[in-house]
Amino acid sequence: MADPNKSPGESGRTGNSAPAAERGRGILVFSCSLGLLPLCLSFLLSMKVPTSEPLAVTREQPSLVFNDYLIHFGRTPVPAQPVLTPTFMFRNVGLQNVTLQKAIPSCGCIQPELTVSELAPGESGRLVVPIRTFGEQPGYHEYTVNVRYSDPKPREVTLTIKAVLPQASVLVEPKSLLLIGKFSESMEHEVSIVDGREAPLSVRDDLLTSSPFVSARIVRKSRDADGSRTVVGVRVSESIPAGNQRALLHVQTSDPLYPILQVPLLVRTPEPTDRQVIKDPELINMEASLTPRKPTVLDLTFPKAWKMDQIDIFPQELEVEFAEQPVDQADQQKLRLTLRFSSLPVTALQHGVVTLMANESKEMISVPIQFVWGIKSGRPL
Repeated sequence: MADPNKSPGESGRTGNSAPAAERGRGILVFSCSLGLLPLCLSFLLSMKVPTSEPLAVTREQPSLVFNDYLIHFGRTPVPAQPVLTPTFMFRNVGLQNVTLQKAIPSCGCIQPELTVSELAPGESGRLVVPIRTFGEQPGYHEYTVNVRYSDPKPREVTLTIKAVLPQASVLVEPKSLLLIGKFSESMEHEVSIVDGREAPLSVRDDLLTSSPFVSARIVRKSRDADGSRTVVGVRVSESIPAGNQRALLHVQTSDPLYPILQVPLLVRTPEPTDRQVIKDPELINMEASLTPRKPTVLDLTFPKAWKMDQIDIFPQELEVEFAEQPVDQADQQKLRLTLRFSSLPVTALQHGVVTLMANESKEMISVPIQFVWGIKSGRPL
């Protein structure tokens, strides 16, 4: 029976039925959504990044590859020895020749030597880095060598050596002498040679110097709980020519590890203002080899009024050729000296000196030499 309280239009509607108007709005919204869907998809597709070929990433690899870039001798001191000889091996892994220009050391106590100057693809070489421990302070040391080469692009690589040096057994104090001022035969400067080993070396009495204006003698020898000590006295003649003069003290010993100890001297006297001497180079780095890769040349420019008396070179295994060179100024003259070894010293000396005397020994030019010994020399490093 129908409910008398309901209107005729409500008699067929259930409790969950939505009004027709609402259903119409829902259908309309849904229809609009479906109608906009293609437009939305088209918009999204239009925002897609255009496809392209993948990027090719290339990196130029150096052609020279080393087996080691760091040689570490450990945290304990190395055995006592005059020279350490770490060696770096390398190989050309590229497709073109490698040209090696130079090996630049971080200090003067190391003298790197490249065994080759050019490598074809697949070829190998080595870099020997002699480190002279004599005179170095004990403890931790770090050395570097920068190797410059081209493949054919210019490149540079840094190699590192780390070592703990032991307490020195043989000491020369001081390692070099700087003497300034006016001199007389009564002034004596001392150099001490100390050996703390149980069987110390002995210093021979026949001391040598590279200059006729410098003399040396043994002042005294002693031995105590700290080891043996030999004191050498050095004297400079008051007639030494003015300027900055170089000389060497040459001490021979009984020890095969330290057969010769050298002490460089720089003697600086008052210098005339009109003195004009140009040395190129100021310090000669000379390869100790009978067949060097390039000649050792020294250019000296000095006043035209100077008459050259003689040229001395130390050690005696060195020989020199000289030739006059053109100059820009009429009041100057120029000599080019070419140095070479007639034979190699039995002992691998570190230092030498070239000395030119002029105007009856009233004028002097001296240039120090530092020898670079390597595996090609055939002598101990």
